[in-house]
Amino acid sequence: MTEADLLSQLTSFGDFLWSLMQYWTSISIGILIASHFVASRLNGYILAVFIIIYTVFTVQIVTLMSLQLQAIKGIFMDLEIMADKGVALSYTARQILEYSPIANDTLINQSIRLAMTGGLFLVTISYPIYCNRKAES
Repeated sequence: MTEADLLSQLTSFGDFLWSLMQYWTSISIGILIASHFVASRLNGYILAVFIIIYTVFTVQIVTLMSLQLQAIKGIFMDLEIMADKGVALSYTARQILEYSPIANDTLINQSIRLAMTGGLFLVTISYPIYCNRKAES
């Protein structure tokens, strides 16, 4: 593959990853907003079903995001192999390889992703329970 093909794939995988993240975040925020307004109508059974469905949904989205990240890392590796073989990479490709937080995946970057994803998941699960208990009392 050429550098242009790899950069095109990188953009495509990046766009899909971003779309997944936006979709999951918007669903999560929608659940938070809905929980605020319908807390008095939620019973324990509906809440349990919601938690199960949202957890399965989140696992599916996180799995897809993980696959996208692995594909993006593979593209970075391909670009690095090209550079190691002496192929002159464009300035854009060199900058992406040098500064991309995914290409330079550190423990801090992984922790930030985990904290953001896990935090939003926990808030989205906890807030409906909190609203339901508050409405019952």
